[in-house]
Amino acid sequence: MRLASDHYGWSIPWDKIGSEMKRDVRNHASVIAFKKFVVHATQNVTAPTELRQRLQLVGENLGSLREHLAKDQEQNAKR
Repeated sequence: MRLASDHYGWSIPWDKIGSEMKRDVRNHASVIAFKKFVVHATQNVTAPTELRQRLQLVGENLGSLREHLAKDQEQNAKR
């Protein structure tokens, strides 16, 4: 429960949290995890080299995102 300890300053036992709060914590953790896959938009980028680099980054992030989603679905299936 690192999220809870980071937010509240103390550790909270998972079995003491209600189901709605558990869902909220899982959703929050998902949002945090997805932020690492963001490729920020830049305005007025027209140079082919820069566009290729951005496209390469998007492709790499897409592969990583697919792996993350597969692991996340596997973990959710166990719950």
